[in-house]
Amino acid sequence: MFKRIQGAALVAPLLLGLGTAQAAVFTYTDPAQYAIDLGGFTFTTEDFEGYTLGTTFASGATLGPFTYIDAGATGLDFVIHADADTSSGTQGLGLDDGGWGLMTELDSITISFAATQAFGISLLVEPGAFDDDLVLDGAGSSVGLFTTDLVATLGDGTEQYFLGLYDDSGSFTSVTLSASGAGTWSWHVDDVMVQTGVAAPEPGQGLGALLGVWALAAVARRRRGV
Repeated sequence: MFKRIQGAALVAPLLLGLGTAQAAVFTYTDPAQYAIDLGGFTFTTEDFEGYTLGTTFASGATLGPFTYIDAGATGLDFVIHADADTSSGTQGLGLDDGGWGLMTELDSITISFAATQAFGISLLVEPGAFDDDLVLDGAGSSVGLFTTDLVATLGDGTEQYFLGLYDDSGSFTSVTLSASGAGTWSWHVDDVMVQTGVAAPEPGQGLGALLGVWALAAVARRRRGV
């Protein structure tokens, strides 16, 4: 699912070079639609699999193209953990709270990067999420989690969602992901992606490859009867 926040542009004509379009920021909750609309871009994706499990780093540290900031000022370090299922692989990113790597309903994080037109992120949420439990702000716009846009229910019951932004005429350098503060629940993130070019991706790279990983994982879960 995607929503046009301002203007009257359509993404596809712009990406295909078929004409001019009015400036707009588009928000996404469906990773498949995101991949279709932005298929002409290349993306760098951080899946946290290249780090030793349990690695911690302070707020403001940079991993690859991303700098992570504890926007809630908890004083906790970020941690690469495997305390709940992830959208790909086995490791995700959270905050290290005494050996527990998941974030809570009170936490928020800011992620900064080089100027880009598009950003996306997988959210892994404790079962029973409500609309707007998590909201992504960036590019002068925002998009919230909608429970009807659930991407998958993972093996341990974790609910997988996706939030994305695309600015068809400008660029942005950071986003903030904020929890609602309501209730008591946990969450973490995986597959943080940012647009880094406009050339068609090589085989095995880019959004198509990531969607393939998610699809294969879903098939495997169905075969296990999960």
